Amino acid sequence: MLRMMGAMDSLVRATRAGATRAPATTLAAVSNLARALGVSLQVRLDDRPPAPATALPDSLVQFSRGARFRGEAARLPDDAARSRLLEAMAAMGSIGPRTPEEWDWHRMLDVFVLLTRAP
Repeated sequence: MLRMMGAMDSLVRATRAGATRAPATTLAAVSNLARALGVSLQVRLDDRPPAPATALPDSLVQFSRGARFRGEAARLPDDAARSRLLEAMAAMGSIGPRTPEEWDWHRMLDVFVLLTRAP
C-alpha cells in the first residue's frame, strides 16, 4: 500500500511539474490494483492531510495533551504520523460499548509503544 501511495504521489508531482494531463491508464491501473488488494484509494491534488475518518473523543483530546502521550508522540517523524496515531486510537476506542476513559487511552498507547519499539 505504501508503494502504491508513493506511486500516486509521484504521479501527482509529475502532473504539477508540467505534464499536460495525468495518464489515465496509470491511474486506472493503480485503482484496479487497489481494488484487487481490497484497499481504498484516495487521490488528492493538494498537500492537505485528509480529514480524520473518526472524530476524536474529548477524553482522547485531553489525554493527548498529557506528558505521556506527548513524550511518545515526539518519537514520531512528523505531525501527520501523530495525527494517524490519534485517529487509530479514536478508531480503536469507538469499537467498545462505552466511551474510553484515561486508562483505556493509556492501554492503547501501550500497544503503540510495544509495536514500534525494537525488542
